[in-house]
This record gives sequence, structure tokens and C-alpha cells, in this order.
Amino acid sequence: VQLRAQVASGLRRAAAGDSLAREVLPALELLARDPHPHVRINAVRSLASHGTAGRDAILRALSDADVNVRVAAAQSAARGVRDSAE
Repeated sequence: VQLRAQVASGLRRAAAGDSLAREVLPALELLARDPHPHVRINAVRSLASHGTAGRDAILRALSDADVNVRVAAAQSAARGVRDSAE
């Protein structure tokens, strides 16, 4: 669980850059469906850093069974999942 959570966190746009987005986004979408909520939270936050590319996965997370995942998704959606990522 810790390793997957760290991987999800480490795949933010600031670390992966634009050149790896094609490889990173599918991995983050998979991690956003992980059985453990901490992994899903980190994946949702990292997806948000990639701008609108992760929007669908973030919107799906708004109906997650875990309240903390829903909160992370709502915070990400509220920031606008901007066209120009952080």
C-alpha cells in the first residue's frame, strides 16, 4: 500500500513533466481505482496536477465509497482541474 501511494504521489506533473504524460496518466487512472483509499487519494491529487487530462477520473472519484477520496476529488475539482496545470 505504501509503495503504491508513494508512486501515485510521485507521478505529479511537476515530477513527471509533459514528456511522460502519455505513460503517467494511464497509470494514475489505474491507481485511482486501487483498493486502498490512500492510494486513490494520492492518485486523484496527482491527476489534478496534469490539468484537464485527468478530469474524468477525478469526477468519478467524487462518488467513491471513501469519504476522504471524495473530499480529495472535490478539492481537485474545485481548483478547476485547469488547462494549465500547476
